[in-house]
Amino acid sequence: MKKYLYTAIVCFVILALSGTGLHAQTPGEYEFRVAVRMDGAAYVYHSGTPPLGYSINIYRRDSPDGEFVLLTDKPISGAANERQLRSRLGSLYWDLRNRLTTTDTNADILFTLRADRVAGLLTGFLYPEVAEALGRLFIDRSAPAGRRVTYRLELLDEFEEPSGEVYDHDVTLTPALPASPRNLRAEHDSRFITLSWDYPPNRQGEDDKVIRFGVYQIGTDDSRILLNRDVIIRDENISVYRFEHAVPETGRNYRYVVAVVDITGQQSPDSNMLDYRVTENRAPAFINGLVALLNDDQTVTLSWPVSVDPAATGYHVYRGTTTEEDAESVRLTDIPLGLMQTTWQDTGTAHPGTPRFLAYRITVTGSEGRESEMSNAATVNLPNLTPPPPAVGIRAEYADNGTVVLNWDAPAAMDPDFKTWILMRRSLDRRAAPVPTRINEGDVTGTRFVDRGPTGAGFIEGMEYEFSVASSDSARNTSDPVFVRLMIPKTTPPDAPYGFRARNEEGFRVVLNWTPPADLTVASYTIERRDEGRTGPVQFDVPAGTLSYRDESVESGRTYLYRIRAADRFGNLSEFTPDDRVEVRHFILPRTVRNVRAEAIEGAAGVRVWWEPVPDADLAGYRVFRSEIATGVFEEITPEMIGTGVTVFTDPEGTAGNWYRVRAYNTSGNESRQGDPAQARTESGGN
Repeated sequence: MKKYLYTAIVCFVILALSGTGLHAQTPGEYEFRVAVRMDGAAYVYHSGTPPLGYSINIYRRDSPDGEFVLLTDKPISGAANERQLRSRLGSLYWDLRNRLTTTDTNADILFTLRADRVAGLLTGFLYPEVAEALGRLFIDRSAPAGRRVTYRLELLDEFEEPSGEVYDHDVTLTPALPASPRNLRAEHDSRFITLSWDYPPNRQGEDDKVIRFGVYQIGTDDSRILLNRDVIIRDENISVYRFEHAVPETGRNYRYVVAVVDITGQQSPDSNMLDYRVTENRAPAFINGLVALLNDDQTVTLSWPVSVDPAATGYHVYRGTTTEEDAESVRLTDIPLGLMQTTWQDTGTAHPGTPRFLAYRITVTGSEGRESEMSNAATVNLPNLTPPPPAVGIRAEYADNGTVVLNWDAPAAMDPDFKTWILMRRSLDRRAAPVPTRINEGDVTGTRFVDRGPTGAGFIEGMEYEFSVASSDSARNTSDPVFVRLMIPKTTPPDAPYGFRARNEEGFRVVLNWTPPADLTVASYTIERRDEGRTGPVQFDVPAGTLSYRDESVESGRTYLYRIRAADRFGNLSEFTPDDRVEVRHFILPRTVRNVRAEAIEGAAGVRVWWEPVPDADLAGYRVFRSEIATGVFEEITPEMIGTGVTVFTDPEGTAGNWYRVRAYNTSGNESRQGDPAQARTESGGN
């Protein structure tokens, strides 16, 4: 939805809350909003959306005991289709189409205005022609000004017969002209002007019917040019309004007025006329490319590219002793250099007491004394290449409050150009950056310093740090550093590893994986294994860099519990992780049992079954199954698994003619495929 419609929705919500406009209601209800122009015409809006084909009659009663008089020559009906709406609105149709639609060039805005009740009502208030086209507005040009009247809306069906729905509204017809905006004012940045004005919101219970603003530029011939193509909606939550636009040129005056428009299209008198002069008040753009060259006579020559900014008039030169952007610097030029002068020589560098490190910058000057931001810094070092003497020893001590106290001794003969001690810190952990960090931000001239740690909140337990101190002079020459190392004590145990998991792999090993804790001092891990049904845990120690472990000392068919804990190099132990249970098994089936034979026992009850042994090192045993027929259901008849060394079984309940199968099982619980069944025969060979 376009900006206009979004702003209109905000306005509608404000009207509903204020109690002065049309309230939200169900689509079948009709409410009125009546505004009377200074010419006496009463604009009677209603909020309903009659079904397509329906129409309305408007009546008016001028006294409580009077009769209602029909005001409409013929029933009022809204546009029934897009073609009718386009015909009724003329050129306004295309403007609304651009505002109410985005990319769909075939969008039906009649559907939008009818279906989206908020958009339809607000568009009608902004443009009465739209309300008329939708059948939501009747203009009573014979309204009796100053009288208390009652308007009646009668809903007609598609045959223009009364539908039985009638709505009345009492209103005093008081002509009103909107009040003018006040205190029109402006400010600008180069060609961009911001106009501001005041317009108060309605007081509680009031409705001045004001809907939008018009901002006009007054031409030299007093013509009026509307500047705001997008609608500026009256907002009940604010009293100060703003509008921005760009003028074609600076250095001249422009005249502006603002007026308000109510829901009848009636415009207020103009605000105060603002005659405003727009000057070029923008600072020029800064320059990059400043270069400084140290000459043999200790003078410095500066050069830079010419400014191409139209607002530029010249240059100022500045000199400081640091490249920091906010550092103090001194302007060397009393008046701006000419715009085309792009070189300048500083002859004051040979004077006694001149700092040895110099940083130059220039600014571009503009009208009214405005200056651009500083250019890049161009630096020179005046010759002084002798470093100061180093410190004599450095000592580091860890304090109870979590800081490190550094002490060192100054050399017997200090450099007269001494400026500061430079203190550095470097973590010796293999995972830390190898580059040392300076720990004193400002100058340090004493021989004691308290380091509060990398973040100012102390040091990490168990970390080893290297500290150094070096002296520096005003030319930034630095002595050789002196070093000391300090191990920070650690008493806090590490966290246990994260995400510890044990999984069976192919039935002969268990693979363990984990994520290391964040503690940088972890030195090793202890893995503990317990066998369900056996006593005594087994432990394995692995170094800190290990993130997985393969335990190949397990037995297939057994269940194990694993857990792990971390140990740091100071002897602190973490808690064990929760147990992770894993069953060691593989998924290879035993070979099918072969050569199954069954024979009824002569002279006794039962059947003897025997078979060829299955050669499998992982074999757990056999089970025997029996059925009445070869294709029937075979039921297990062994009370428990037969051992691996047994290949014969006697079925005491079996009889000649029964069918038997034997299956093999391994320690992982895998069952062999079924072999051919064998029928029990008598020893003589008969069934």
